[in-house]
Amino acid sequence: MKAGDQIIDPFVGVKREKKCGVGKTPLWNTNTLLSFLYKPTAVYNAGFSSTTPNARIAREGLYGEDVLMQRSPVLAIWADMFWIEPGDKLYFTITGPDGDTVMAHATTLRKRKARRFAYAGIRRKNEAWPRGSYTGEIRLIRPATNEEFSTVRVISVN
Repeated sequence: MKAGDQIIDPFVGVKREKKCGVGKTPLWNTNTLLSFLYKPTAVYNAGFSSTTPNARIAREGLYGEDVLMQRSPVLAIWADMFWIEPGDKLYFTITGPDGDTVMAHATTLRKRKARRFAYAGIRRKNEAWPRGSYTGEIRLIRPATNEEFSTVRVISVN
């Protein structure tokens, strides 16, 4: 922000008193500041794939499919996450058009990682996937702090 020729950081206020962090007199009110709290852990990128997911392809945004074909060899859901801690539990679930669970996978993560790509899926067993909407849910549970980070994606099979 600018006031005349002076640049003002709304998190700091008019006068900076320390190198980093919120200042003593920020321009934001308390409720607004609380809404900006830094959350290092996040499921920040997720989607479906008709093949075994690949981190590079996902991070380049190349899994932009809105529709999968009935004869797709795989129905997979993937996620990229920030700041995984040892003991975190990761759950992947895909629900089919009839509401039944098509695939469920759970794992306990063992290592701290700044960034983690993970996926789960199922190979097509029949001639074709049933037409309709499939819902994928990714849940990262942190038992140590009772936090949950999750996202949901939906894709159509035609």
